[in-house]
Amino acid sequence: MSSPQLAIYSRVYHGQTIFVIMIAPLYGIHCALYIAAVATFVRRSLLLIMIIPLLLTSTVYFLVNYYFKIAVALAPYRPDIVKVRQNIATYLLIFARVNHVLSDVVVQVVGPA
Repeated sequence: MSSPQLAIYSRVYHGQTIFVIMIAPLYGIHCALYIAAVATFVRRSLLLIMIIPLLLTSTVYFLVNYYFKIAVALAPYRPDIVKVRQNIATYLLIFARVNHVLSDVVVQVVGPA
């Protein structure tokens, strides 16, 4: 690997790491709200069953999105990464849709109560 290419990769990873460090506190608040929701709805088993996968899909989305951002940033420098980007984008879409459906189910279950 040539030195300019290594410098580009280093810069991309550095920039993406800074991005994740900025987003991580918001994700921490997100997790704290999920823990509070689980503690609140512990007696309602249906809600507990829905809230835990909601947290898991959010976590997976956050992690996959990190790798997607790196793939997008590296795309101009590595043409072979296009296929990886397409696969990652597919998984991001799946996790986002599952997360939206689960959150709608939780709102419908909690709404009448």
